[in-house]
Amino acid sequence: MSHHLPIQVVNERDEPLRGLPIAKVYELGLIHRVIHIVVEDYDGNMLLQKRSKNIVKDANKWDISVGGHVDEGESYLQTAIRELHEELGLSNLKLTELGRRYKEVDIEGSLAKRFVTVYKTRIPHATPIKFPADEIAAVKWVSLAQVKQLIKNHPEQVATGLKECFGDYY
Repeated sequence: MSHHLPIQVVNERDEPLRGLPIAKVYELGLIHRVIHIVVEDYDGNMLLQKRSKNIVKDANKWDISVGGHVDEGESYLQTAIRELHEELGLSNLKLTELGRRYKEVDIEGSLAKRFVTVYKTRIPHATPIKFPADEIAAVKWVSLAQVKQLIKNHPEQVATGLKECFGDYY
């Protein structure tokens, strides 16, 4: 999530153009690439992460298990593998691609234009999760019904990524 490397800017056909700092990409409204990963256990619960209060966008909100921007020169899958390890301390998992969609979303007043590829993976419920405290405040397992209720009843507590993924794939 914390970002120092240039992220991949693409055209409307999702073809790489160049790399630019994330702030610049948002400021100029350029199209970029994002990955989301849904982590489920074998009982169909979804792992949510609560974004830290220090995060620039959607601070303190519940989000999809893992999310990240694709760095310049990286593939979606490479980003997904890297972010899964950086955010949750998980590696060597099989990732299934659920789909890729072009999205234009308003995130707290700035329009984000992006291609979002969503992956899904499963882990045993008791798997230890190690997350960076400066980026993630908490993680919790919730049933799909609970996710639906959270989005419906408390949309202000839910990050854009979780609303998008849930709406598109569940």
